[in-house]
Amino acid sequence: MAETFRAAGYATGYSGKWHIKSPRDAGRELRYGFPAAGTDFGFYKTDRKSANVTDVALRFIKAKSAQQAPWFLVVSWILPHVPYRAPAGYREHFRNIELPPNVPAGRATDFARQNLPEYYGMIESLDDEFKRLLAALRAAGVAEDTIVVYTSDHGDMIGCQGLKAKRWPHDQSARVPLLMRYPRSIRPGTVVETPFGATDIYPTLAGLAGVTAPKNLDGLDFAPLIRGETATPPRDYVYLEMPYAYVPWPGWRAIRTQRYMYARTQDKPWLLFDLKNDPWEMENLVTSPDATALVKSLDRRLTSIMQQSGDSWQYRAEDGDLRNWLPGGGKQRSQSELGAEWPGKGFHGIARKASQGKNARRGKKGRTKRPNK
Repeated sequence: MAETFRAAGYATGYSGKWHIKSPRDAGRELRYGFPAAGTDFGFYKTDRKSANVTDVALRFIKAKSAQQAPWFLVVSWILPHVPYRAPAGYREHFRNIELPPNVPAGRATDFARQNLPEYYGMIESLDDEFKRLLAALRAAGVAEDTIVVYTSDHGDMIGCQGLKAKRWPHDQSARVPLLMRYPRSIRPGTVVETPFGATDIYPTLAGLAGVTAPKNLDGLDFAPLIRGETATPPRDYVYLEMPYAYVPWPGWRAIRTQRYMYARTQDKPWLLFDLKNDPWEMENLVTSPDATALVKSLDRRLTSIMQQSGDSWQYRAEDGDLRNWLPGGGKQRSQSELGAEWPGKGFHGIARKASQGKNARRGKKGRTKRPNK
């Protein structure tokens, strides 16, 4: 994305958590279109002090706006994130919260009561940091001509469904904020009900800015819908995938429409919720006799989407801390503390496959690669 905008004449900047491997030529001036760390507004740091990340962004906005040239900036705060500790003074605003109805009694309730005030406090602290960014845009005289997007990479369950963290197809994990502001093109109060995926941000930003994005991206351009030029969305669903998480290889795949969330593992259908009548996902309909036809329909559609996207149940991940997430790994065991059940819980044979994946990188046979896109 940064490479595309830079090629179109935009100055680029990055402040905050980076969390991806740098390319082999990391010593160069640019990394994936952003200035390298420590050079000209390239600030990559896992910093829990959100104000530090904001400070770099404010300097970038002031400097680049004064040059009267277009710019593209990513501000990547780490909060809200484990460990759940809100900055001083914010937890107190959420002492007497009402727990979500899908938090089971017992250990899950205790966990939620302890951590949700911290979680909400961290989110509110970002509201204040975001306010500083908007004020900087106004001070620089560019507020009306800047596309602003506020979003996140994931949520956490924090007791909902008896679960703790991310990597679940449930709304508390998979559904994240998406707020856009662009006074020149987006009418205030516009609400898009159609599901919008993280991969759609890239082509949609390009569409709003009048920049040509590469062809064959996973995401689609929602700019005409957001601007009110059409009432027909380019797609009526979001495809969700988690090749490795807490369930056995190769994880789960899901489709999220405005009304339904359907998920399956490689073995069989797993979850089906009618979000119109059951927004908190309290009743899994996947084995209901009344939902048999719906399960088959969504399953066929999910299989087709997997094929179209180049996804496969043969996919195997090999990098990162994946062994911690797999059944038998430390993060999976931690997830079990609240008592929830899921496919493959407690199965300890999967972690050895991850080890085999590590060996595959050293030239061993048996590595399965995902198709290029």
